[in-house]
Parts: sequence; structure tokens; C-alpha cells
Amino acid sequence: MRAPPRPARSQWPAFAAIAASIISVALAIGLLLLWRQNRAAEVELARISRELRLQEQKLANENRMVQILTTPGARSSELAGTKDAPNAHALLTVDRQSGRAVFFARGLPPAPSGKAYQLWFISSGQPPAPGKVFTTDAGGNALMEDQLPANVTEPSVSRSDPRASVRCLRAHRLNVSALAPHPAAGNASC
Repeated sequence: MRAPPRPARSQWPAFAAIAASIISVALAIGLLLLWRQNRAAEVELARISRELRLQEQKLANENRMVQILTTPGARSSELAGTKDAPNAHALLTVDRQSGRAVFFARGLPPAPSGKAYQLWFISSGQPPAPGKVFTTDAGGNALMEDQLPANVTEPSVSRSDPRASVRCLRAHRLNVSALAPHPAAGNASC
């Protein structure tokens, strides 16, 4: 006697299990890729947020400078390059009421390694007062806001002032001058 034939096993459950495994692996890979893209997007968003904050600060600084430049009664003085830096020139604008000053410079030679420039304020009958220390960009340009020191009431240097040889701008802690009062300015703010 023959044994009755067994019913044929369906291959569908095996195929279904393989298909489910493949789908699970594909979903896991997809989730991993999405997580990595999300992480990269978060890093980029943080970078853009930092850049936005820097640009907002820069705009606020520029707005303060424009306010100083456009204040009624603000005095501007041009500074010309010395023999050490004949192409250098600068403009200093001072709001005498608030004591705030804006300084623009172009064409300054690079400061020696590890050094920077410093703005000096000179007032009649007072010793030179130090202003802010600053650096230039690759083209020798600088833009900054400063506050007049308390002992400087009217910053000026005239050609007849014996201290006129003290330059308004020096490489910090060096005796290298780059700008002096512009010769055509007579009494120039410094």
C-alpha cells in the first residue's frame, strides 16, 4: 500500500518572510539615511543661525556708526599717510556730545606678526590717550567705533602743536606710525 500523498506545502510563507525581512532592512536603511540627512540639516541650520547672528551684530554696529556720522555737530577729520605709508588714509568722525567716534582707514600696511594697530587721541594740553586696538583686513582696511577717553574733550592736532609729531595711529607697542593729520586739514581731529 501506498502512503497517501502529502499535500504540497505552500512556498508563500517562506517568500513572505523573506520579503518582510527585505522590507525591514530597506526601512532601517531608509531611516538611517533620513536620520543622517536630518543631522546634516541641523548642523547647517546651526551654521546659518550663527551667520545670521553675526550679520545682525554687524548691521547693528553699522547702524550705530551711521548714527554717529549723521549726528548734527559731529566733526570729521581726514588723516593722510606718512612717508612710511604714503597710500594710507583715514577718516575720523567724532560726535562731541556723546564722545562716540567712528574710524575708517584704507591702505594701512600690515602690522608685524603678533601686533595690531591702536588709535590714539590727542587733546590740547593733555598727554595722548589710547583708543581701541584694531586689525586690518588683507587690503589694509579698518572700520571701528570707539569712545573718546574721559580726559579728551576736543581731540585735535595742529601743525603748530609740538606734539604733532606724535602720530594718531601706531602699530600697537611699536613706534611705527602710519597716519598723521592730513596736511590740508589744519586743525584736524585725531
